Amino acid sequence: MHQRKQQRSQSPSPPDHGPGKSNHSQSTPHDKQGGALPTDLTRAYSNVVLIERDATAMIKENNKKLEAMLKEIECMQKGGLKIYTDLAVIAHEANALMERNNGMLDVRAQRLAQKGKNIQKVSL
Repeated sequence: MHQRKQQRSQSPSPPDHGPGKSNHSQSTPHDKQGGALPTDLTRAYSNVVLIERDATAMIKENNKKLEAMLKEIECMQKGGLKIYTDLAVIAHEANALMERNNGMLDVRAQRLAQKGKNIQKVSL
């Protein structure tokens, strides 16, 4: 980006022929009637062309970066698939252990409830 600004500032600007006078050049944009556009419009057009060229180059560069990122993601997914499988096994084991613990808690709660009933009977 910095180089492009330098290139613009180093290139000589077209001479100002004033309003109504033409600056005939192959690259000069023309209005609908075929007359040359004023110099400030010519500069603006040149800047638009440069910006478009810069934007196209930036888009191409970004596309290359995105392609590299996608390749990295694919590699991570392949490695991640094993991690995902390992995590699924761990989650299954943890779920089974939790169910077992809940079952043990239910049994304890039932025993405590039964002891509570027995204590109530004795105290009556």
